[in-house]
Formats: sequence, C-alpha cells, structure tokens
Amino acid sequence: MMRKMNWKLVGPAVAVVAMVSGCSGGESGGSKPKAAPSDQAASAAVDYNETAELTIYASSSSFTEDIFKSRVERYVRSKFPNYKLNYVKPGSMTVPDMIATQNVPDIFLFALPEMQKNLLPNGLQYDLTELIAKHKVDLNRFEPGLLQTFRDVSGDGKLFGLPESTNPHVMFYNKDIYDKFGVPYPKNGMTWDEAYEMSRKMTNFQDGIQYRGVTMFFRTMLTNNAASLPIIDAKTGRAAVNTAPWKTIFDNAKRFYEVNGMLTGYKPGDGAAELTAFYTDKNIAAVISPLSAYTRAGMNDIEWDMVSVPVSSAQQKTGLQVEPRAWFISNTSKSKEQAFQVLLHVLSDEVELANSKSGKTTSLQNETIAKAFGAELELLKGKNTSAAFHNKVAPSPQAPELATNGANLLSKEFDAVIQGHKDVNTALRYAEETINKAIEEEIAKTGK
Repeated sequence: MMRKMNWKLVGPAVAVVAMVSGCSGGESGGSKPKAAPSDQAASAAVDYNETAELTIYASSSSFTEDIFKSRVERYVRSKFPNYKLNYVKPGSMTVPDMIATQNVPDIFLFALPEMQKNLLPNGLQYDLTELIAKHKVDLNRFEPGLLQTFRDVSGDGKLFGLPESTNPHVMFYNKDIYDKFGVPYPKNGMTWDEAYEMSRKMTNFQDGIQYRGVTMFFRTMLTNNAASLPIIDAKTGRAAVNTAPWKTIFDNAKRFYEVNGMLTGYKPGDGAAELTAFYTDKNIAAVISPLSAYTRAGMNDIEWDMVSVPVSSAQQKTGLQVEPRAWFISNTSKSKEQAFQVLLHVLSDEVELANSKSGKTTSLQNETIAKAFGAELELLKGKNTSAAFHNKVAPSPQAPELATNGANLLSKEFDAVIQGHKDVNTALRYAEETINKAIEEEIAKTGK
C-alpha cells in the first residue's frame, strides 16, 4: 500500500470568493442559530489590570489595520486596558520567516487552509484543551460543525483554535425575473428537487432573451459538499472521488444544466463566471454562491435577495461545508493566558453582537447575534440575512495540506459533464486517476 503522503492538494474546502476589506460580513456562520448562554464567564483568577503585550497576525488581506482596530483592539482595550496589541500586516512576512527571525505572533487568525498550510506543518499549534477547562469555557456556544471541523483537521481530535467566522453559500436570486414570470420567490429550506422544479419554470425564452434558472459557482459547491466527502482520503493518501457518493453529487448538480436553454450563454470554467453573469447579464434567475459575493459592486445593478442553499430533504437540514476562520494561540507565545483572554473576549456575546451588526457573521449559536448580522450595512437593508444561518454546517473531513489543484481538476471535469463532453462516470474516473498520478509524482520528487 502506498505510504501516507504530505502532498499539497485540496481536501475539504477551497479558496472562496475573496473577502473584501471592511466587509468580513462576507464571512458568515452556516447554521440556524439557537439560544445560547450569555457571555462566557471569565475565571476569577483573571486580572483585568494586568499588563501584557501581544502580537496578532491574520493571513487574510481583509484583516486590515482598520478592521483590527475596530473589531479587536478597541474591545480588548475596554476589557484589558493595560494590554498592548501589535498588528502585523497580512502578507508582510511569511510564517517560516517569522520562525527564522524569532518573531512569531502570539495570536493567529487563520482560515482552515492556512491552519493546514502554515500552522500545522510548522508545528506552531497549541492545544487549547487545558485553558478551556481551566476557564470553564462553554463550547456549546459555538456551531458544533465548526468545532468538529477543527478537531477533525487536527488529526487527533485536539482543538487548536476557536472558530470566529465563515463564508457559507447562499442562493442569490433576481427578484425582477421572478416577478416577470409570476413565480413565487425562493424560500429558506427548499430541497434540491424543489429548486430543480423552480429552475425549470424560470428557464424561458421571452422577448428575444433566454432566461436561465438556477446556476452555480460549482467549484466551491463541490469541494464544500454537504456529505463531507474529501477529494483526497487523508488516511490512505489517495484520491477519493470515483465513488458512488460523489456520483450522486455530480448527478444532482448536472440536471440543472440539462434543462433546455440553460447552456445558452453558459460561461465555461468553474462556475465563478456564472456568478458574475448573474449580475452582469441579468438573465439568470438564481445562483448558488459564497455569501461574500453580496459585496461585489455589480450586485447593486439588480434587485436581489437570498435564501439558504437547498438541502437533500426537508427533514435533513445539513447544508454545505464552510471554510471557517479561527483564532489560534502560537505554542511559542510566552503569554498564552493573556492571549486566551483576548480570544474569549473577542468571541464574547457582547463583542460578537457589535461586530455582527457591522458585518462580521458569527460562529456562535445565538439567534440574537445572527439576526443582527449586517444591521448597520446599507447593502443588507431589507435582505433575508437568515439565509446564511438557516442550515446546519457540514463538518469538513481531515485532509492533506490544502492547495487548489484537486478542486480545479474536479470542477474542470464537472464543466466537461455540463457541456456534454463526458459522462459522470468517465469524468470521476479521470479525475481520480489524474489526482493519484500527481500524488505519485510528488512522492517520487520529495520522498514524502
């Protein structure tokens, strides 16, 4: 049997629509929030007047200094007036450079791929279990699928980070097109079968225009599938896409493109161009996409709203996987206790509510906080923001270190299926063979 590998290929999630500066509201939780306990009670041993200096680094370019000051520093300072927080600009230094120069931050804000790419390979992870127990942190406050994702990806069930936000998928729809054809607007909780029948009704040729039903940014949909299927099996180090469950996912999505008229004006690729076409061509009824797309300037050109991504059945409300961001403490930090207090405070109900209103969605199971999402944003006034929280989050499976190769290949094969160049079985078989070949070449090159 082939030895376990460390090949940099995609696993549970991929890069999604770029997170926009000042709009990390494009990153959202992905479950229907439930009532939750109020702010986590801090340990009696906490000294709020203690002096500490901590450095914070986030990999996302959306974590600007303004965001750092408005969503982190000012809240921490109000609780811990003698804490000094230093901001490290994203991209200003690589993690290996930080290690080499002994300038490793105390706190990281990483998305799941960054955890796999920079935290784990460099041995900077720190298990929060002891601190969680010491300070009696109620983990039930968090969306369970997010916690499970980080436990799974750690490889041994440890919890190295506390989830901060995500970028779930929603279904955006053009209200004008629904009004034109007299079809009721989509609703939260639709099944895939219901969405398919709706898409058929919305695919019409009228007044010289081919209107199209439901299309998808399918690269992110496939890799964030609700069944939590990996592209590569972490245990065997082999591709895992030529399977019956993956065939079910392909079959479900491809039927939307088999409706007569859906390929008229179709933009080949990975589905990203279909998202753009939604607000530029203005002839697409709905598109399934990462939530962050609402920040695109072109969305102002149409009358849109959103609902939750369809699910397999009305009883089964598990949505897609999400690509969560989380707060991590470096194992090199000399101020782990103080760093943990920062994490607890920025994830408190008080701070999460304020940040939710300004456009950062929550990782907490708290209905009040979720309902407040985007309340201060003109872009989201009157929009169905509950769409981002309606479904449960599907946990992401453990996987090898992330990159985009496998996701790109899988979406390329799905694109070939849509256009009738391949059948599903051929596409999945080719994808599996190609990924395995690349794995073997990497092992031969690196010996890993």
